[in-house]
Amino acid sequence: MRPAGWVAGAAARKGKDGGGERGARPVPVAHTPTPHAPLQEHSSPIADEFAALPTPALAAALADAAGSRAGEALLAGPGLGAKSRKKLLRRLTGQWAAVGATPGGVHVVERAYEGAAAGGREAIAAELAAAEATLGGAPRTIAMLRK
Repeated sequence: MRPAGWVAGAAARKGKDGGGERGARPVPVAHTPTPHAPLQEHSSPIADEFAALPTPALAAALADAAGSRAGEALLAGPGLGAKSRKKLLRRLTGQWAAVGATPGGVHVVERAYEGAAAGGREAIAAELAAAEATLGGAPRTIAMLRK
C-alpha cells in the first residue's frame, strides 16, 4: 500500500491514475501550499483551519456547539504545540466574553484558562469579570468565574 500523495512512477509520467509499470518506483506528487500558514510544522488540520479564520469568526466558531467541542479537544490535546497554543490564545484576547457566553464556549474558555500561563489566566479572568453581567447566570459560567 502506498502512502497518500504518491503515484507509481510510470503513471506519473503518463499522467494517468494507475496502470503504471509493475514495480515502478513511487514519484512524489507536488503539494499545493494552502493560502494560510499553519500554526506549526506538524499541527493538525483542524488547528490549521482554526488559524486561518479571522479573529471574530474564530470566536464565533469556538462559541458554537460543534466548534466548541473541536476547540476544546484542540486546546486540551497534543495536536497543538506550546507556541501555537499561546499564539491562538493571544488572538482571542478581547473575545473571551463572547466565547464564554454560550454553554459550549464555557468549556473552551475553561480549557484555555487551564492551558494558559499566569499572565494569560489573569487576562482571561479580568475579561470575564468585566463582562460578568452579559455572561448570564448559567451555573457553569458562575462556576468558571469563581475559579
